[in-house]
Amino acid sequence: MVTKYDYVNLYNIETGDCICKNRISSDPIFISTEYTETAGIIFVNMKGQLLSVSINESNIIPYIKYTLEKPDLALRTPQTFQKFQCCAEQGGKPTLLLEYFDVLLKHGKLNSYETLEFCRYVLTQGKKELLEDQLREGKLEWSSESNDLAERYGVTVPTHLQEECFL
Repeated sequence: MVTKYDYVNLYNIETGDCICKNRISSDPIFISTEYTETAGIIFVNMKGQLLSVSINESNIIPYIKYTLEKPDLALRTPQTFQKFQCCAEQGGKPTLLLEYFDVLLKHGKLNSYETLEFCRYVLTQGKKELLEDQLREGKLEWSSESNDLAERYGVTVPTHLQEECFL
């Protein structure tokens, strides 16, 4: 959101939490619109300066993770996951989806939805060992859906996790 008092505010749509608030101009904003080239906003201030703001996709996850009071509410939803899934690969760099999983796994355990999507992602990439490593480390919230998917790809699932799926 762009305010007439020269601020750009970024909110979590689902919770209404303010993620970021920055002053973008020392002069009042005259007009603004969507800027599709950068997936951001372009605007003109009262001095006639043309300004543009967009989200730096490679830094958004770490920024939210370390600055927002409720990172689980902001990031850990199916809608957020789908947004990262739609992002295009950037020549030779890990996908944003892989970075999303990496950040979450470094700081805790994946929820059941994330676990299922993580399974889909790594198994379709042929990275069965990565899934088995995370299983051994207890980083995944296992479900019957995850179990079914893993079995289709021949992943060895510890017996205690298989039993938990059906309790």
